[in-house]
Amino acid sequence: MPEITQPKHVADVLVIHNVSPGKGGADAGVLLVRAVWNLDNPKGWQMPGGHVEPGETPEQAAQREADEELGAGAIRVGRKLAQLTEADGTIAHIYEGHLNFARPPEPDGQEIAEYNWFAASIAADHMNDLSAALFRAGMKQVRETA
Repeated sequence: MPEITQPKHVADVLVIHNVSPGKGGADAGVLLVRAVWNLDNPKGWQMPGGHVEPGETPEQAAQREADEELGAGAIRVGRKLAQLTEADGTIAHIYEGHLNFARPPEPDGQEIAEYNWFAASIAADHMNDLSAALFRAGMKQVRETA
């Protein structure tokens, strides 16, 4: 009998800081992170996030990853924006993230080397194809519900 395997799940957090009215507009700032092993890669930026651990919901994983990568309390995970199935069958969950202005992000230095704010209109230009697709799916939902 063939073994039944569960699909792998990942959870990412889309953090937007609006600099003018209209959530998700072209001039909105999007927080992206870059891993220590990706510092030389100009397309190495991505949304905070990672794998869903056994016994964890995707929302819990998104919060845990945001806390691990940028410091506990820096980002609060909100509503689910989108869900995509990647080519390898991995299910990606994208959540809205809210910045805590009293507790600025601080990369952990172990996995995440740095973070930066990018204009929403160019953020995908700094990501690999998969990260850009996840980002666009999240932004589409943000714009449709603004």
